[in-house]
Amino acid sequence: MNASRVVKLTTFADIDTSGQSDACVNYLDAVRDVPALRQIDHAIIGIVADQVPSLIIEIGCGTGELLEVLTNVSTPRSRGLGIEKSASLATEAKRRHQSDAYLEFLVHDFLESEANDEIFSSGYASNSADAIVLNRVVQHLDDPIRLFRNTKSMLRVGGAMILSDVDWTQFTITHPDLNLTAEIIAEHLKVVTFPHAGGMLIKILEDAGFKNVQEKLCVSHTIREFNVADTVFCLSATVRRLIENGKITSADGSRWLKACTELERSGHFGASIPQVVAVGFIE
Repeated sequence: MNASRVVKLTTFADIDTSGQSDACVNYLDAVRDVPALRQIDHAIIGIVADQVPSLIIEIGCGTGELLEVLTNVSTPRSRGLGIEKSASLATEAKRRHQSDAYLEFLVHDFLESEANDEIFSSGYASNSADAIVLNRVVQHLDDPIRLFRNTKSMLRVGGAMILSDVDWTQFTITHPDLNLTAEIIAEHLKVVTFPHAGGMLIKILEDAGFKNVQEKLCVSHTIREFNVADTVFCLSATVRRLIENGKITSADGSRWLKACTELERSGHFGASIPQVVAVGFIE
């Protein structure tokens, strides 16, 4: 089943109460191997490797696949601590990586407080992490600066806070129906907590007190295959929501989606969005 037919972006802000945790896991699995997104992972891997890490923390780690890769960038292998607000995602990460002694996954919401007793009782002291990573997480936060201030104590001097996210306000879709396309994009933006996250990463890191803040990569993902774009950007789900809310007719929605597939066949379909990788350091 196409992941975009079952997941709603609003669920990523609060997965456990959405009733859509399985759909969120399916979505994460579906987008993980999209070629346009691999470049971002490689950039994050490079920054982490430069830290010669012994401990990496990933906040919003999902099911843990990126964290597993990151812990293998150094020799000897580093430990990886995945922190998830979602208990259901943390449970799935534990299940998938239960035989990996280098990985641990805990439930905590850094928007609510700094590291709790469970984190420290698991052997993760303050000022001990070489890198903290948030990949496509900031867009789901209503107060990212608070989160970063609550996590700074986990980083050692010289430790890196690595952020990557997209800017949904720059999302474009090639389509002849400009008005309906604009309405679909506007509807999509409504369900993202912080849609301009990608364009604000530098300022967020500076406002949170990090030093030597740098933009390491800025790329525009352009996806030409409609099915892939539908999965990554939840296009069908957004069209369906507009229909259910009475904002467009079913015929309009079907016509728009059909035109997307026709554009793909002629080589003229494209859905694009910029993504930024930024890093700041503790001094």
